Amino acid sequence: MEIKLESGDIIIDIVTKETGLLVKQYNIFEHTNNPIYPPLLAWEIMWSGKNVIGHGVQAFTQESLINMILAGALTLVKNN
Repeated sequence: MEIKLESGDIIIDIVTKETGLLVKQYNIFEHTNNPIYPPLLAWEIMWSGKNVIGHGVQAFTQESLINMILAGALTLVKNN
């Protein structure tokens, strides 16, 4: 199963019921070239819900989000 994440997609934590909006994808290592690291894609996520603390913005790597979706810990709602 191929999962393609895009800005505007929503993720839902099945335990806490918090919802997250995928805002922006970026390369964690884009600021450096010495040493040269392979790209590591991450997503800026704006979280919403009763248990969100602070400003509600967090970053997760794309690989970790896909793994959590495949494992059933997060539900993906595509922004079509």
